[in-house]
Amino acid sequence: MLLTVESAIHNITNVPPRPQMPIPSYERGKTTRIVLGIENSIPRITDEGWQLQLGLQAAGYQLWGKEFGQPYRHTDVDFIIKKADPGVILIYDQREWDGTFRNIESMRRSDIFRVAQHKDMQHNPTFHYASHIATMPHAWVVYYHPAICQKFNPWMRPQHVIRTWHTVDSDKIPSWCNERTIPCLFSGATQVNIYPFRYQIQQWIESGALRRVYTLPHPGYMQKGWFTDLFLKILSHTRVALCTASKYAYTLRKFIEATACGCRVIGNPPIDDPFPEIDENMVRVPDDISAEGLQRIIDREVANYDPRRQELLADKAIKWYDYRVVGRRLADRIDEVRNGWHA
Repeated sequence: MLLTVESAIHNITNVPPRPQMPIPSYERGKTTRIVLGIENSIPRITDEGWQLQLGLQAAGYQLWGKEFGQPYRHTDVDFIIKKADPGVILIYDQREWDGTFRNIESMRRSDIFRVAQHKDMQHNPTFHYASHIATMPHAWVVYYHPAICQKFNPWMRPQHVIRTWHTVDSDKIPSWCNERTIPCLFSGATQVNIYPFRYQIQQWIESGALRRVYTLPHPGYMQKGWFTDLFLKILSHTRVALCTASKYAYTLRKFIEATACGCRVIGNPPIDDPFPEIDENMVRVPDDISAEGLQRIIDREVANYDPRRQELLADKAIKWYDYRVVGRRLADRIDEVRNGWHA
């Protein structure tokens, strides 16, 4: 059976019950918009969070934090508010900045529209709840289907959850390459409790049940430095990318990156959460497919690889998911929610 948002929600259990957070008041007026930015130097293996804040910067947001030059290199939120006098503050998932910013409670003012970036909400909902109680967001920004996010974190008000998408940097996508020496690439973490289909595929590869599939090992979540550029370079020499969603039906970044680098994508993204502009590139397979059935599809897609078609789809992905374009869309959507605010 093909993965769906509904089936993923049905399988999410043991979520602590939490009441929906009250709607905070907001007095419109001030126009300055800022991000309490994350650091580039802490361990992380992808640059997706960095791109989100750069995208908002391209849309007119100021970036404040210890990573940035003067006058923005400050971590005392009370001081930042006095200097910037913002009407909007976006703050990242607390796991990204915990221990960096001080006096976070200073942003709880009726003349500041507070937006919380939120990801991996399945991890420690109690921690996320306490973080959101401390900041009392007006809105949340999520990468994944809002219904799934709210299932994990039921305190989020559905009308104030803003969906965005993972991004790429169009300047860092390798030049188009017709020499595709890798027939099929498989990559990513393979914890069975999070990625059961990916774990099964890894077992098939190791046993020889799947052939002509090259594996790129996961570098580890606590490695320093981004692996994005290396991953994109390898994808640009690949015909077919074998990508899987987590059991939570998260539409992960690698589906977009693979398309932007010219790969045909085989995998199990949820059928009812299509990728804007590039969903036609997804060859969806059911989670209960056999190794033989998956091998036939891989062989078919490798043999039928169409460079012209894939280059057109890559161009669509690069243009729609470039971080600057996505950042402007996100900024517009935040303004739309803010300007229509009714407490």
